[in-house]
Amino acid sequence: MEKIDIKSYLDSVKNMEYFTVKKQLLEPLPFNGTIPFDIKINKAGVAAFKVLATSKEDALRKVDEWISGLYNDPSEDYI
Repeated sequence: MEKIDIKSYLDSVKNMEYFTVKKQLLEPLPFNGTIPFDIKINKAGVAAFKVLATSKEDALRKVDEWISGLYNDPSEDYI
């Protein structure tokens, strides 16, 4: 099991803040399961994700990973 530096972990949690990540959606999101962000989608298909993260880059990574997982969910193969 990997050792965790508690002090650096707590420091990173203390430094988290909300970031807004905007993405142009090319197709509707398949909203199934847990949605880890507040999402607002306008009529033009631009989604604004409110993400708790340590940096803007971290927020963008989290959104990209979540969207990628929606379309690559192996559990859907059995539905």
